[in-house]
Amino acid sequence: MLLSGNRPQLAIAHSSDIHLLRRLRLAGLGRWVAKRARLVYSAEHLRLDGAPGVVVPMGIAIAEFAATEHDRAAAQKALDLRRPMVLFLGRLVPVKGLDVLLAALERLSPQQSVELVVAGDGPLRPWLTQEAARRGLALRCLGEVHGRLKQQLLWAADVLALPSLKLPDGRTEGAPVVVWEALAAGCPVVASEVGGIAGQLDGAGLLVPAGDAEALAVAIQRVMSDRDLAEALRRQGLQRALAADWSHVTPQLLGPELARLL
Repeated sequence: MLLSGNRPQLAIAHSSDIHLLRRLRLAGLGRWVAKRARLVYSAEHLRLDGAPGVVVPMGIAIAEFAATEHDRAAAQKALDLRRPMVLFLGRLVPVKGLDVLLAALERLSPQQSVELVVAGDGPLRPWLTQEAARRGLALRCLGEVHGRLKQQLLWAADVLALPSLKLPDGRTEGAPVVVWEALAAGCPVVASEVGGIAGQLDGAGLLVPAGDAEALAVAIQRVMSDRDLAEALRRQGLQRALAADWSHVTPQLLGPELARLL
C-alpha cells in the first residue's frame, strides 16, 4: 500500500506530477503525502500550499560530462559539424517552445549560419521537420539520445537552447536535468525564464522572456559571436554544476533520518 509501514519514506515531486495535482484540484493528496514522507521538490515554484518539503535539485554525475578542449574538438569532428551548432535536447512537445526556437533562428543575421540539432522525440517531430524545411533552416533530428552521444552533443554545441513556455493551463518547466548536464559539460545555456530554470542557472546562463523569439535570437547571437562571453559562461557553468553533483545532492535528498539507514 502507498506509503505504508513504519519505514521512513521519500517522495520526489518533479513537475508534471505537481501540475497534474493542481489541474485536477488534488493538491490535498500532496498534503497527505507530506504528512507521511519526506517530500522533496525539484524547484521552488512547485511547492504546494500546506505540503511542506525541501527543495533539492535532481542530481547528476558531473564527472561524466567533464570535457577537455580535445574532447570538444573530437566531438565536433565525430558529429561532422560544418557550421556553429544550436542544440535542443528534450521532448518534442508544445511546452518546450520549439516554434519559438525556429522563429529565433530565422532571425539570426545572414552571416550567422547555424545548424539546429534536435535530440529528442515526441508528437511534434513531423511538424518540426516540415516547418524547419519551410523556413529554410538546417536541421538534424536525432531522436532520443543517451550515453556517449549525449555527451558529445553537449561538448560540441555552441549553445544549448531551452525556449520553454508557460502554457495556458499553467504547465511549464520544473528544473530540467539537461540544464545541469549542459553546465557540467561546459555548454553555454540560453533559456526562457520559466519554472525553476533561473534558479538552476543562478547567473550561469542567459535568460530571455518566454515566447519572445527576438530576445532568444539576440541571446543566441551574443553567445555565438562573443568568445569572451561564451568562455565566461562555460566557466560559470562548470562552477554552478557542482550544486547538482550526486555527492552534494544525495545527503540533501535523504535528510538525516533516511541517511542513517544507509
